[in-house]
Amino acid sequence: LGARPGTYSSEAGYKNFLRLVAHEDFHLWNVKRIRPVALGPFDYDHENYTHMLWVSEGQTEYMANQIAQRAGFYTAQQYYDQLAKVLEGVENQPGNKLQPVAMSSFDAWIRAYRPDENSKNSEISYYDKGEMVGMVLDLMIVQATNGQKHIDDVFRLLYDKYYKGLKRGFTDQEYQDAVAEVAGRRFDDFFQNYVYQARTLDYNTALGYVGLALTSNPATPNGSLGATIANRNGHYLVTSVKRDGTAWNGGLNMNDEVLQLNGAAPTDDAVKQALFGTAPGTALKMQVKHGALTHDLSLALQPDPDRAYQIQPVASPTPDQQRLLAKWLGK
Repeated sequence: LGARPGTYSSEAGYKNFLRLVAHEDFHLWNVKRIRPVALGPFDYDHENYTHMLWVSEGQTEYMANQIAQRAGFYTAQQYYDQLAKVLEGVENQPGNKLQPVAMSSFDAWIRAYRPDENSKNSEISYYDKGEMVGMVLDLMIVQATNGQKHIDDVFRLLYDKYYKGLKRGFTDQEYQDAVAEVAGRRFDDFFQNYVYQARTLDYNTALGYVGLALTSNPATPNGSLGATIANRNGHYLVTSVKRDGTAWNGGLNMNDEVLQLNGAAPTDDAVKQALFGTAPGTALKMQVKHGALTHDLSLALQPDPDRAYQIQPVASPTPDQQRLLAKWLGK
């Protein structure tokens, strides 16, 4: 692993590097030895498709952050804040509502590493969504076993049974079976709804097992255009449009050039004000050029749809919640 000269110049930078070290170290088990059957032995002449990168990468990231927390590099609240930030990125991305995390894994060869202007509207990261699925699954296992088992135990089972015993990878179904064996119950509905479909994870129920609660508030009080505009050598070009936002619904498109903004030539300050400092309901009047065509738009800004999330302890946790929280945190 390489570290840039400024990596250790801040506490956040240093701890982020430690999380990266933990991530790559955990890969010595998860992927190097514990792996989906599609990921080895590799066919280097063809793509190797798997639905399980949300386990191979997403749960590696989950375990990396757990390891950093268990090692004492983060307080419990700092760990909750880190999880909330990942959750926020997942839930504020439109593609999360469309692409199941299993399909995100399968499409890695053809889509994930070939992003375009619509990727965030139609896709979700198997790293980030996989980490959130891992968090919820871990909490479900802790609750189902009364704190006796973790997702760690799923990896131990996979290591012993498939790597050491059968000397091969595991199938999608065998992963679900391993979770069931550790938890003492099956979670088939969970996998169907949240891994192979794109339903929103039931975060609050899972967090509630350990006396935590998820809350959210609007990310900003401002209106949202739902688009980004960049100055390209004096030409103000639309560089992204968010699904179901003001721009998307109002006819503003990727690569449109903004010729006028509220009756005047656009400037950096005017664009910044329109994007980040305008009240909901305000009408933005724009003249835009799309290819050879020029047209006028009047866009009433919707409230910012993004949410800011927090994970915090409930006010009066029960003794059982406190006990399971300690087990989940590895205390």
